Amino acid sequence: MYNRREQRDQRSNVNRAVPYDSYIPVVITNPLTNEPLTIYNQNPATVGRQDNILTNSSKLDTNYDGLEISFQRRFGGGSQLQGGYHYGKNLGRIAAGDLNDPNNDIFVYGAVGNDEPHQFKLSGNHTLPYKITLSGSFTTNTGHPRQRTLNVGRAMVPTLTRATQTVRLEPNDENRYENWVQVDMRLGRVFSINGWRFEPFVDGYNLLNANTILTEVTTFGPSLGNVSQTINPRLVRLGGKVSF
Repeated sequence: MYNRREQRDQRSNVNRAVPYDSYIPVVITNPLTNEPLTIYNQNPATVGRQDNILTNSSKLDTNYDGLEISFQRRFGGGSQLQGGYHYGKNLGRIAAGDLNDPNNDIFVYGAVGNDEPHQFKLSGNHTLPYKITLSGSFTTNTGHPRQRTLNVGRAMVPTLTRATQTVRLEPNDENRYENWVQVDMRLGRVFSINGWRFEPFVDGYNLLNANTILTEVTTFGPSLGNVSQTINPRLVRLGGKVSF
């Protein structure tokens, strides 16, 4: 299956009192690459001016293309196996903000949202001896985009009009978090007594106990790279269901 999705002329704010071409280019050094990076200083004459409108803009256009392949196989005894592979890219402007502020255009085009180009999932169930059911899933996806930023202050640019100016230092899909892999399983057994169904089970989540990083500090500085979130650790849960 192939999917194509286009989003056109979405809405964002524009401060018409501070024109795009009124910003003053300033060259700093990109601390990630040690190469020149042009940022934009607000003209002091425009400080405090506000004439905001919510408007449609082609700057916010995005395009998604995706290809998905899925399969399913049934076996005797009620066992089955199913899975699928997906490849897709959602490209466009990754953030809105004031469309008249050229700082918001720095490295703003790339992978939109939690873009995961490669996704694969395999799941199935099988009946073991003594009518014990084993089911599980294996999932692996590309890591989410990771884009690092810099808070520019007057210590770096003494003439900076704003107290600080946050700028992106790289395309957001140039660096990504590590790919994540997760394996989950369940063992259960159904008992039927006088029309009642009892199913005790044991669930295991993240059986590989992967410690994949989901988010970390991305602002350049002493805390850069500090982990703020990982996938949940291995978890084993005992439970049951009653149907009547």
